[in-house]
Amino acid sequence: MIVFHGYSEESLLRMGALSGNSIESGELWRFVTYSFGHMSLFHLILNIPFLILLSRPLENYYGIFLYPLILILLSVLAGMSVEFVQFSNYPLAGSSGIAYGLIGIYIYYVVFNKDKLNQDDRRFITTFSAIGFIMTFTIPDISIVGHIGAFISGLLVGFITDFMIKKEKRITN
Repeated sequence: MIVFHGYSEESLLRMGALSGNSIESGELWRFVTYSFGHMSLFHLILNIPFLILLSRPLENYYGIFLYPLILILLSVLAGMSVEFVQFSNYPLAGSSGIAYGLIGIYIYYVVFNKDKLNQDDRRFITTFSAIGFIMTFTIPDISIVGHIGAFISGLLVGFITDFMIKKEKRITN
């Protein structure tokens, strides 16, 4: 049953999963497509609320043109961290890399530019991040490297965009 047990390795690859040797095979498109496929239907259902919850304020802040580019960049950077550090040939799919990248962006602002977020949102994102990292290290078969690589990528994206966008506009009011 695909709801909990997941798809076969062959199905994951057909859906665009990251394959562990994507660079050697010249399949660079997998650094984006793996974020759209998921390991199972249950995995997809878990990831959707996190992306919706994290995305709205950042999409409003960055705008409809920059925000999709940031999502693609986070997908690529998370995938590259897995490709260069994890060395797994088992296919990998899911949008949690993007979600942890978004968490990284938020944590950048919580730590370095806290005026962009109100106090309740800073508290929420800190708690949400802590729970996410506890889940990363306690739930089996999660790409720890992917989550950490995505988080670090998000910190970097937050840093770069903070200097690019000199808005007085806040992420949350």
